[in-house]
Amino acid sequence: MKTVQKAGSFFLALLLLFGTVAFSFPVLVNAASASDFVIAKGVLTKYNGTDEIVTIPQGVTAIGDNVFYQTSIKQVILPKGLKSIGASAFSRSKLTSVDIPEGVTSIGVGAFAYCSDLADIKFPKSLQSVGAGALNETLWYVSNPNPFIMAGDILYRYTDEDVGYIEIPKGVRVINDGAFSGLRAVSRIEIPNTVTTIKEEAFRFTGLLSVTIPDSVTVIERQAFSDCSNLKSITLSKNLRKIEDQLFYFCESLTKVSIPAGVTSIGNSVLSYCIRLQEVNIPNTVVSIGNDLLTGCNSIKSILIPASVKTIGFHLTDVWALDPYNPDNRFIIWGYKGTAAEKYLEKYPGQYRFCLAGTEAPPVFNPDYNGHIYSSAVMMDTKTYTMAPGNIYDIGVTLLGNAASKTRRMTSSRDGIASVRQLPNGNYRVTALRPGTTYITFTIYNPKDGKTEITHASIKLEVAKGVKQHGVACRQTTYFN
Repeated sequence: MKTVQKAGSFFLALLLLFGTVAFSFPVLVNAASASDFVIAKGVLTKYNGTDEIVTIPQGVTAIGDNVFYQTSIKQVILPKGLKSIGASAFSRSKLTSVDIPEGVTSIGVGAFAYCSDLADIKFPKSLQSVGAGALNETLWYVSNPNPFIMAGDILYRYTDEDVGYIEIPKGVRVINDGAFSGLRAVSRIEIPNTVTTIKEEAFRFTGLLSVTIPDSVTVIERQAFSDCSNLKSITLSKNLRKIEDQLFYFCESLTKVSIPAGVTSIGNSVLSYCIRLQEVNIPNTVVSIGNDLLTGCNSIKSILIPASVKTIGFHLTDVWALDPYNPDNRFIIWGYKGTAAEKYLEKYPGQYRFCLAGTEAPPVFNPDYNGHIYSSAVMMDTKTYTMAPGNIYDIGVTLLGNAASKTRRMTSSRDGIASVRQLPNGNYRVTALRPGTTYITFTIYNPKDGKTEITHASIKLEVAKGVKQHGVACRQTTYFN
């Protein structure tokens, strides 16, 4: 009996020993202790451990810059409540996969860059931004068979360098930093109306010839189209509120830019070194113009500054500004008495000519149209449109030259079929009421005597039950003096 008890005790001890070893081994290698983490106000600022599997404590809302940079970590369990991952946070680590939890809105610059073993990344729907180079040289990136590299609904990068025409898939919300940068072969691109944001340098150094930005886009960040030397024309979204710095810097083929109504500020060097630029139209919603707007633009000789502008940065232009041999050949600033345009010349006496808009001939913005010179024009974006009762449609109107200083009104020939009202951004909203046909007309009046100056070509609008909204887009332009 004693022999049996001793044998039983031996096997029990052996079982406990192996059980302890089996339990303890992953704890020692894989479980980071609380002391390994340096956390300040919810931000993980440093990791002092050496474990390959790390569970970040609950309560951490942000992972700071470089926390796991070049560490041996292979797996990380991120906490609920995490909001952001900092720059280079996991760069050059040994991560093989990562599941980014719902609630994370931003991933910093280079956050996972050069994680050569990182093959699987799961992105949350909450993700709003991915920093430049955040996913570069990961196995997930380099082995991705789709040229559209997507991080959720963010187009991180397009990788086919030989394609001339690109149609961005519907559903893309953000075009990321440098997503198409350097693709010289691409000359045409279709941007869907799901895109709301175009990030920094998204199309820089591409071969684009022309671009239409859909009205769904509300933000275009700095240098998004800079150094596009082939770009000849661009149509901007009507829902922009700011033109960021160097947006068209060194676009050497660009000849004309119309800033949409609703934009309130124009950044620095937006059009610098657009050497073929001849026309810039600024709406009367703009309040501030940054530095060096037209520096290096040696083909443009005048600009109209609306009365709404309160501040103008230094060096509006450095070309044609001072002509000591012919003062009449100096760059012309057209403006209104007592406004920032007139006061700007006090800073640079003798450098520019100031011409009073409304009393003198306004700037010539399209001297070659049918061989005539005009001072103003109105352009509308639609020719015909069909919609069902209850539907709405916004008509875009662009005022060129001196048209911004005129009184204007848009009307429906049959108010019972469709009503019209002006929106804060300068466009007009048509609401279909009942079946029938009406014509939407845009009229310009002289603000001094109220007399009609032009009646723009009308838009034919048909209202019918059960139809899907559709129309014919165009750029109807009426020129007048």
